[in-house]
Amino acid sequence: MKKLYLVIFGIWAFVFTDQTTAQIFLQMEKIGSTRSYKFPLGQEITFKLKGRDYFVTEKITGFKPDEQLIITESELFFAHQIQELQPADFYHRRGRFFIYPLYALGGSATAAGVVGTIYERKLRPGLLLPGPVIFGVAWLLNQWIDRPYKTNKYRFRVVDLRMTVPGEQIEESKEWISP
Repeated sequence: MKKLYLVIFGIWAFVFTDQTTAQIFLQMEKIGSTRSYKFPLGQEITFKLKGRDYFVTEKITGFKPDEQLIITESELFFAHQIQELQPADFYHRRGRFFIYPLYALGGSATAAGVVGTIYERKLRPGLLLPGPVIFGVAWLLNQWIDRPYKTNKYRFRVVDLRMTVPGEQIEESKEWISP
């Protein structure tokens, strides 16, 4: 029975792989490294194009891999025109997992310092200082991690992993149309 499920899944995957859109994506590659990040259709990105001094937040609606063209909700641009990119979710960056606990630690230490100062009825900087310092360190780390990706360290390109040749589909359709 297990083999039957594997065969059915294999046939399903073979038939529907050409129609999937997850195989076309914007890839951001770190120059000199094997690290790369993928931005599929439907992901919201914040980017700045060359020649502009402002960021635009758009959702990716399509790609043209042959021309390296990215289609968003309101504009078209080429992958090499991206100057800076900020993905909507920064969770793929290292260090994100410990920032929120630092915020919580800073907030609780601040609250403990205020409660301790009220309880002792004496202003003690040793109780009040650590909480805001930890909170400030968490904020600085958050600002550092949320910095945009710049093109001097990263290269952008549209990748198509579908198993078709772009001109092949047109030739096949002509064969069926002509008598």
